[in-house]
Amino acid sequence: MLKAGVPTLADVLEERSDEIVQRFADRLYESIASTSLHREDVIDSLNQFLHEVVRGIRADGQAGRIGAVTADSATARAHGDQRFRLGFDMGAVVREYGALRDVIFLTLDESGGTFTVDELRSLSWYLVGGIASAATKYAQERDVQLRKQTGEHVAFLAHELRNPLASMRLAFSRLEKQGLPAQGDRLRQDLDEDEEQRHIDDPDEPMRLDGERAQEQEARERGGEVDRADPWPFGELRG
Repeated sequence: MLKAGVPTLADVLEERSDEIVQRFADRLYESIASTSLHREDVIDSLNQFLHEVVRGIRADGQAGRIGAVTADSATARAHGDQRFRLGFDMGAVVREYGALRDVIFLTLDESGGTFTVDELRSLSWYLVGGIASAATKYAQERDVQLRKQTGEHVAFLAHELRNPLASMRLAFSRLEKQGLPAQGDRLRQDLDEDEEQRHIDDPDEPMRLDGERAQEQEARERGGEVDRADPWPFGELRG
């Protein structure tokens, strides 16, 4: 228990917050950050985070337990989101909080104060909470981007496969008219299974294929060609 009038850890963090912020910004630009970060943004964000940490440490002291308020930090979440959009990797995000920890402990040591184990545990609790919040938000944004990229890739592949498969179907129909080979049933089954899988990967594809099927049917009925580049791969079998 600290005596009355003796500065607490939270007091030192609050009173020397400007010094902590400037030191952290200097270290950030020396070893971690890129020129894409504006120093003013770094300072504003860190001031907000330090305020959250100080508030948490004081709440813990009043409640007599660690974690009296949530360690989930809105400021740290915004930090993780920003770092992801600027192209930082996850390791750099975590190292920033390591640099902040070092600056804080250096400042506490220079203050000449005496701090309790509970205060230091509380400080560690909220610093780790900040790391978790930033890393979680970073991972969420990265997962969203990966899902989007995967969806675009699948849609591209489905589009690229559409014309060759449509040509195969037209060729298959012509083979039927000329006398289907013995393995024809298996070929049709393979085409149907492939189409079903593409419909699972790209639910909107059936609407796009309706027009092509109508063209194929019309071509079969009039014995002519569909209005596009000749898809027939078996020219030597033409009658």
